Amino acid sequence: MSDYKPSDINLLQTIIDEFPRRKPSPAHDMDQEEVMRILTLAEIASIPVVVAGGWAVDALLGWQTRSHGDLDIAINRAYLGRFLGILGRIGYGLVHDGNVDDKNYLVDNGAGHQIEINVYSRDDKGRIMSGARYPSNYLTGQGKIGNIKVSCVSPEWLVDSYSEKEINQKTLQDLKYICNLYRLPLPIEFQEYDDSLYMQSSRAIRVLPADFQVIEPKTGSEYAELVFKLSDIESHIAEDIRQNESARFEKVFIENEPNPYLAAQFDLRTGLLLKRDRETVGAIELGPVRSALIEEAEEGKIWQIKQIRMGSYSQYARIYRYLIQEAYKWAINCGATQLRVVPLDDVSTGRPALLSKYDEAYIGYATKYEQLGFEPLKGVSMQRLILVKQLTERDPLNT
Repeated sequence: MSDYKPSDINLLQTIIDEFPRRKPSPAHDMDQEEVMRILTLAEIASIPVVVAGGWAVDALLGWQTRSHGDLDIAINRAYLGRFLGILGRIGYGLVHDGNVDDKNYLVDNGAGHQIEINVYSRDDKGRIMSGARYPSNYLTGQGKIGNIKVSCVSPEWLVDSYSEKEINQKTLQDLKYICNLYRLPLPIEFQEYDDSLYMQSSRAIRVLPADFQVIEPKTGSEYAELVFKLSDIESHIAEDIRQNESARFEKVFIENEPNPYLAAQFDLRTGLLLKRDRETVGAIELGPVRSALIEEAEEGKIWQIKQIRMGSYSQYARIYRYLIQEAYKWAINCGATQLRVVPLDDVSTGRPALLSKYDEAYIGYATKYEQLGFEPLKGVSMQRLILVKQLTERDPLNT
């Protein structure tokens, strides 16, 4: 059976509605004593919680490396009501209004202590399928805070989670501690940052999103470049292919401004080129979905990412994010309201924790899309996982 029954939804929503509200503390310091108190109370009540974030680093190391503004934990939604009951009795309140299907909740006690509660639910087979969709072996670490043993994020997945964090001396220190202790490779972007500090801010050795730009093909030669970046074309036919693709594009747009909708009607590929120092180094293929299953009113508004090629920059999490972000902006500007992708994997089936390529199989992994706000498409029976993101001007990806 699933560990969270639909019949419990109304009861949990009532608990959330009745839970006290608090304004956030003006300053935060989630000290070790308070962390141990929370985790001990959860253990006494037989509520399994998993420590994440900065305190997970310290748990894996066995000692506190720095101060922390909050405590990040992961908890099964089946235990959320009881856990909130404990927190309410010791002075914590919700910072924001909450709903039963929220993925996370922020609570504060007004005395500088704050907890971010990330909630997940499992299916009948024990797989995490909703809420905060952690990969299968994400929550399997063991550590120690003070004199108590705790469950925490595993070392490999903790390193993986830092792909979304700002690169600075604090996050670098976290990763160097974990990578040195558990003999894990330091992610390339953090390694470059570390090298730049050693060489006294030699910026030239770092690869940064600011060094890149994306362009929509507007000429035949640019379109041919897009086709080449998205294909594996043998060198002996390359020039013929380049000329043919360039001519196809120019024939379609001889009297019209290039646009993805007209291109799709003539079976031209659509997408963006990734450039660095005027050199094309990668591409992303995306465009309107053409399917009989799409309702007429939604035709042209639903787009799909079909392929990503990052070339020699496939190890860079922030270049991957930049490319998805620019694709998002382009889709919005073209009138799209929804962006879909069929990733290589399903979060519940597992993937390598430490990625060597963010564009694996020229599409990438579900976890990384979900970190950017994509969610499973619901209400449709499918054999493959489809992730979807609603496109809005105010979304952080559009900034």
